[in-house]
Amino acid sequence: MPKDIDQQIIDYLLTHTEFTTSDELSSELGVSSKTITRHVGSINKKFSKQIINAKRGQGYKLDYATYLDVANENSQTNSSVKLRREYIVTKLLFAAPNAVMIYDLVNKLYISESVLQTDVKEIGQRLEKWDLKLVRKQRSLRVVGSEKAVRDALIEVVFHLSNATDIDAVANGISKVNISSDYKHAFFAKVREILAENDGWDPNTLFPEAIEAGKKVVHHKNELFNAVGKAALYEGIDPWRAEFI
Repeated sequence: MPKDIDQQIIDYLLTHTEFTTSDELSSELGVSSKTITRHVGSINKKFSKQIINAKRGQGYKLDYATYLDVANENSQTNSSVKLRREYIVTKLLFAAPNAVMIYDLVNKLYISESVLQTDVKEIGQRLEKWDLKLVRKQRSLRVVGSEKAVRDALIEVVFHLSNATDIDAVANGISKVNISSDYKHAFFAKVREILAENDGWDPNTLFPEAIEAGKKVVHHKNELFNAVGKAALYEGIDPWRAEFI
């Protein structure tokens, strides 16, 4: 059964950390911009706090902290537990093969480590479906397995598709996946690392290693989304914001 539009909007915003315009959501979900606006209002009314922020000229963005806070208001209910675990498994899959710190999850979700441990056990069993393992080491959690397995899990967990036909349709139909935040996180993490060890400020010293760190993320995401070698498909298409080139 297809997900309702409210859930599709939440799922989409969960995987996009920057503002998303109503036109982009409209295009992705196959509904009008007015329908998007109406459903965003409906979503915010469902919860005790507003979970989707709207900004004129930029669009919509999910307030993760509020979203998770609301999800845990009734943490003993089946729906909130499921919601929390969906967040955890999605975060772990998108981070793979990198680790997610337990401290970050506990503080983000406002839960105890014992509650997280119960969630981790269930998520680990769930990941076995794709021959993936959830490894806990040095106060962190990491999904271990092939990139194809991680990609297949993401498609089913995030898009709620499971059969081969649906997965092929998604693989052929997705035209853009935003990884800007992942690249910038790796870039500036490396810059901060260099600054912590040196007093230099010259960009020629700071940026080369940072750029390489960002490239590694881009390469990993290309592998994850089976996008390696696909640049040729865009030959003859004007690049985004071509007027500025």
